[in-house]
Amino acid sequence: RNCSITNYLDAMKYILGCGGYAVRVGAAVAEPLPDLGDPRVVDYAWNHRSDFGDIYLFAKCKFLVGSSAGILYGPIIFNVPVIQANGDPVAFFTFGAHDLFIPRPIWSKEEERFLTFREILHSEVWSLRSFEAFEQAGLELFENSPEEILAVTREMNDRIDGRFVCAEEAQELQGRFHSLLQPRHWTYRTPVRVGEEYALTHRELFD
Repeated sequence: RNCSITNYLDAMKYILGCGGYAVRVGAAVAEPLPDLGDPRVVDYAWNHRSDFGDIYLFAKCKFLVGSSAGILYGPIIFNVPVIQANGDPVAFFTFGAHDLFIPRPIWSKEEERFLTFREILHSEVWSLRSFEAFEQAGLELFENSPEEILAVTREMNDRIDGRFVCAEEAQELQGRFHSLLQPRHWTYRTPVRVGEEYALTHRELFD
């Protein structure tokens, strides 16, 4: 579930450019944020964290950008939209009606290519829960890029502000993804959407 905070910095800068604040949350973080030279970037997790502060921020934020960690479920309690970047396993994502999801790509060392969602969800790959398990299966997890996280952050902000227009092809890809989910998957029949730019860029994964 760990991922690099540096891949989220472009998304933070985008939020600043929109006039907002970027507040880094978390109960256990490995290192402080790099200095972005703007007081509206608040390293709350490193300098100010409290139990009350967590709940207050979850309730009051516009949306949260996270990863595959339990912190995502704090904002959901208050009906605040969340983005799950670096999502893994593919079939275990948030379930809010306004949430967005972009999964970690899974590389097959034997095939020398990324696995499609069908290959992941119609095998036991979807249930692997550790880097060791992926390694034993001959697979490698990649993190989402800064560009991918920025794109899904921009999409969420535009959706909330009523500016976002869905592409027809992206709608079709969403349908393909959800058709692959089965009752055994933890988030079967959830309304969550794959980030649109991610879907269009990686359309081959939906085949």
